[in-house]
Amino acid sequence: MDGFLTPAMAGPHIPVAEWLTRQAELLRDAAEDPVVAEILRFAGMARGTRLDLAEARQAIARDHWYADWADAMAHGQDKVDSGFEAAADAVHAGNLDALRRLLDREPGLITMRSPFPHRQTSLHHVADNGIEVERQLRSPGDAGEVLRLLAGRRARVDALCDSYGGGSGTTTLCLLVSSAVPADAGVQAGLVERIGACGPRLTAELVVEYALIWAAAHGRREVVEFLLTKDPDLRVAEPRFHATALGAARYHGRDEMVALLEPLTPSG
Repeated sequence: MDGFLTPAMAGPHIPVAEWLTRQAELLRDAAEDPVVAEILRFAGMARGTRLDLAEARQAIARDHWYADWADAMAHGQDKVDSGFEAAADAVHAGNLDALRRLLDREPGLITMRSPFPHRQTSLHHVADNGIEVERQLRSPGDAGEVLRLLAGRRARVDALCDSYGGGSGTTTLCLLVSSAVPADAGVQAGLVERIGACGPRLTAELVVEYALIWAAAHGRREVVEFLLTKDPDLRVAEPRFHATALGAARYHGRDEMVALLEPLTPSG
């Protein structure tokens, strides 16, 4: 991914206020970079001829899922682990060598979480969903190898995060099947199958059922067909909208998914 927003700062643990302030300066100075337009769009800001520091700060705050700059500064003493941020960059760049070196040097990165409001692990980042804009623009072609490396280091497949308000739909698998980025890159189905290879860790805590619901809602046929091989309970409803896989497909007008799921779903 574009790494122009990764500050070159001394020390492994940097206050959020210092990290974000430097990112705002980098964003302002990189006003012509095409990624800037995406960050501003996410923040609800129009791209002008010149980005001032106040605008850059607001955009950076929203980019990290804070309500605004004041909200970000209220968490200013939280610590950013520069190793974790480097690992996240490596995940999105598909840089296996760099990611492996980082994990060898600091094994604890595998369970570490971002200090920002989405609170994602490095494994969550593979889904390219619910994180910083510059990290959800495209999936690397070798995203499957990245996932295999993280899973091989015992990353928790069933871990939840706080993206989109948190809850049952925030496992890596759920975020993955509802993400357009890996789907557009043609790697989504392969990633889902690689997660499926995790065996018991995948089937715990209704991970398959919730992922199936979101996949059906988004019309991901390849993903739905694969998840059906995991013997899901099609009567399960996710707790936020109380929708089953069939119900979600009907609500979103996914006729192909309805035709696939309806004969398999128990009545009543």
